[in-house]
Amino acid sequence: MGVLLLAAGIGFASLAFEAQTEGKGMIPLLLGLVAWVTGACLLIWPSMTVVTLVALLATYSTLSGSMTLLFASQLRPTRGWSWVLLAGVISLLLAGSTWLQFPLSGAAATSSLVGLNLLAMGGALVALQALGPAEA
Repeated sequence: MGVLLLAAGIGFASLAFEAQTEGKGMIPLLLGLVAWVTGACLLIWPSMTVVTLVALLATYSTLSGSMTLLFASQLRPTRGWSWVLLAGVISLLLAGSTWLQFPLSGAAATSSLVGLNLLAMGGALVALQALGPAEA
């Protein structure tokens, strides 16, 4: 999970540099930083308790969902922005589900939810790229 989050952080950082030309790069950069720091924590402290792991991953999902919603609001005139909005909503729903079950939610379930979060965001970015800019 740590390596996956590190890779997501690098991907978000590259998206930030691409979006910077349109003045929309700060939020993807913050998303990348949050993913990278979370992944680094998982790799540096692999023996953390399950409760700490669940809290860390739930916090990641909460921050990721909030920033994704902000990014969707910046993209609003762009075709496909609603997919990014949907990814943010999914992330916040998954985070809420984890927090409601905390500390009983297990590490495997929480890791699966973070995986779904990353999958939703990846799908949203693919849809955004496939739809391209709106035609004038």
